[in-house]
Amino acid sequence: MLEQSRQIHARVNVGGEQRSLVSAGALPVGEWSRFAVHYTASTGEMKIEIDGGTPTIETFPPGQLTGTTDALLIGGPAG
Repeated sequence: MLEQSRQIHARVNVGGEQRSLVSAGALPVGEWSRFAVHYTASTGEMKIEIDGGTPTIETFPPGQLTGTTDALLIGGPAG
């Protein structure tokens, strides 16, 4: 999700627990950016990279993603 601060807010669900990470950097205004969010189940590492810069990384206890039939949300909630 893109926050009002222009930071990326990523969430994953692992074993019914929501894990969350917010990027340290913000997306620039008025130009294209590339960002990626990674989650490694075997290590619990979650990472956000923006335009190839220094990634924001947090390590949680290892765990597999919880499956869902919900729609994938990219952006913010409707309304």
